[in-house]
Amino acid sequence: MIKFKNFVNDTNLTYVVENNISLGELYRVGSESYYKVFRDARKQYAEGNIELSGRDLFMIEQTDIGEFAFYNHHNVSSRQHQLRSTQKV
Repeated sequence: MIKFKNFVNDTNLTYVVENNISLGELYRVGSESYYKVFRDARKQYAEGNIELSGRDLFMIEQTDIGEFAFYNHHNVSSRQHQLRSTQKV
């Protein structure tokens, strides 16, 4: 669950709060919009503008959803990079 501590001018986060849904329920998993809502929430949380609890808190603090890295000259989600790095070739 998300609660605003300060004014946040973000349509996606406002929608999540007003409709009492989880961050992961707003967009299709893997879409650019899905990743963007997590990046925006992570930024607002780090700045102290939102308060998180439950699943949303876990997903922001314990995962890297929305974060990307370059791997073999490709921009991939950090999680994909971690999976590929641990696979035997």
